Amino acid sequence: MQFNPLTSEIIIEFLQKKLYLSEYRTLSLQEEMIIKGIIDQHSYEKIAHQIYLSPGTTRNIASQLFRHLSTLFKTKITKKNFGVFIEKTMNNKEDFIAELESYTPNCLEANLSVILLIDDQLENLLLLKQILSQNNYIVRTIKNGWTALELIDKINPNLILLDILMPDLDGYGVCKTLKENPQYKEIPIIFLSAISDLTDKVKAFSLGASDYITKPFEPVEVLARVSYQIELQSQRRALKTEIESHQKTIESLTQSRSILASLLNYAPYGIAALSAIRSPETGEVIDFEFILVNPIFIKLFPADSELIKSGSSCVSFLQKKQLDWLPKLINLVTAGQPFSEIINLASQIIEVQGTKLGDGVTITLHPIVHHF
Repeated sequence: MQFNPLTSEIIIEFLQKKLYLSEYRTLSLQEEMIIKGIIDQHSYEKIAHQIYLSPGTTRNIASQLFRHLSTLFKTKITKKNFGVFIEKTMNNKEDFIAELESYTPNCLEANLSVILLIDDQLENLLLLKQILSQNNYIVRTIKNGWTALELIDKINPNLILLDILMPDLDGYGVCKTLKENPQYKEIPIIFLSAISDLTDKVKAFSLGASDYITKPFEPVEVLARVSYQIELQSQRRALKTEIESHQKTIESLTQSRSILASLLNYAPYGIAALSAIRSPETGEVIDFEFILVNPIFIKLFPADSELIKSGSSCVSFLQKKQLDWLPKLINLVTAGQPFSEIINLASQIIEVQGTKLGDGVTITLHPIVHHF
């Protein structure tokens, strides 16, 4: 039974998640390569040569892996029947992929960062996966640029380590494709290369790379650059979330204020909303400022429209109209004491009522109509 590379990657990702959910472990890179070799119907000798191990060690690793898988799937799994088992498990490719995507590994719930390694050199993958896995990163490895682009949405990495020199599609092509896609352009990419030429570095950064690590790798440098990009990405996402939250709040407030203004404009009585002004030294309320006034409130004071516009001091207005409302408004805000009185205004009898509103008040002016 022969599988194409994409199917091989899907199978390995599926097994990774199933193993983690049941045993809190993931496949090692050697186990991944053994599975790929078995899918491609390679002998243990050929697989051993590919992963730089002896055939005996390779057989032992495979034997332990098949025991784990047999326990996991509650059926006997060996190298001989692995292809048949996978074919039966897949049944329908679309259903298999849907099942794969339905899993949410506990490692992601623990907020561990996922790093995608893309390099065609096995020794580089082995070294980097060991360095990063030992420092609590979830590491996914892919040896082909095209496969990485096909599986990027399933892996959903926080960071990509990308080799430049790869057959078929090099790192520059992978980076360019990802940065042109709005869904993936925010994922930071660190280029890996044995080339330290300035021109290559400039090209990498011009394509949107976040950093550049030169081979041979120094573990301390790799961890420092990776942790910096992970933290920077986390801060960017947090800032983006906060900005979006603020934007929604602003839109909600704007809409609410628009609705309130509309209601005020059509209200059959005068309404003014005031905000308390407190002393910087004592924190006591010393004045109020007008926030909103509706047309009827303004109509009741036609000569004083400038004094009651938004942002104006309430004290100036009260002094000019000889109204003793300030102490009453202060008591309303600080002590919750009701404020209500009857006044003569514009040849009308008006009932004045004050209502506490946060650190401010609303004043309503109700014309009293007498029926005879």
